[in-house]
Amino acid sequence: MRWLVCFFVLSCLHCVLPTEQPQAMESIPATEIRQWASFAPGMHAYERELIALALKASEASYGEYSHAYVHDSVSWRRVLHDIDQGGNVHIAFSVGPRDQENFPGIDQYVLPDYRNLLGFRQLIVRREDQAKYAEPLSLKQFSKLRPGQGETWREVFIYRNAGLPLVTATNYDQLFPMLNHKRFDYIALGLLEMEPARQLIKLQYPKLTLNDTIYIYYPLKTYIFISSKIPNLRDRLFDGLDKIFSDGSEEELFLQLFADSFTIAQKKTKQIFVLDDPAYPEPENHDRTQLFLEHHGLAEKAIYLH
Repeated sequence: MRWLVCFFVLSCLHCVLPTEQPQAMESIPATEIRQWASFAPGMHAYERELIALALKASEASYGEYSHAYVHDSVSWRRVLHDIDQGGNVHIAFSVGPRDQENFPGIDQYVLPDYRNLLGFRQLIVRREDQAKYAEPLSLKQFSKLRPGQGETWREVFIYRNAGLPLVTATNYDQLFPMLNHKRFDYIALGLLEMEPARQLIKLQYPKLTLNDTIYIYYPLKTYIFISSKIPNLRDRLFDGLDKIFSDGSEEELFLQLFADSFTIAQKKTKQIFVLDDPAYPEPENHDRTQLFLEHHGLAEKAIYLH
């Protein structure tokens, strides 16, 4: 009888005590990486896909990620603040170096000089003036032409340093009607930024056109700003970018997006007027300019404004 009571008690305890269950492992969330869409629409595809390739190349070492491309209409200073604090955006492309004193939370990766695509500038001119660009310009003739640029663009310092009669506009969209009304003689945009401008001219400014014989070059460095507040993001991107520049992946991307435009420019270019970037010493300006021009077979067409 006693053994029946014990069996009954044990059976009841088994019914009321919770059975220990194996705990499910917590999944580690993928790192969210947010990239800001720059002020250069023609470069968006290259900038976005370059970062995507770098993240993919480093995924095995650093784990899963999600990559968002953010089209926020905010000031450049706000972008810098967000990257510095690890806020709404974590990555952005720049043509100027970081301000380490005011934004200590920003790391930077410097693209190779032969990829200084934004410093190779094509001219937008009035159709009625196209004939005067058909023949080579003397240095004196070129120096009298008035460029138009956005007043906050870094290029403003480069044109003024070269002594060119620069005219500025508040923003990008104002440049086209100003050129139309002869406020200045040309707009110089990066060759690889030209497709959006080409479409704008086609739809709204038929009196303007792209000149494909005269170009401007200055050795702007291209930087990728990276938030140091996002764990491992700097190392992840540095490793990934180094890999894709060394294994040919970046070259394949560049050719896929820009081969046609660059080939046409190489064939039709008659003159390249070279300006210094006052942010860098003369030897560095010279060396980086030569690297770019020689890499792309353009050195013989260069005319120096210094």
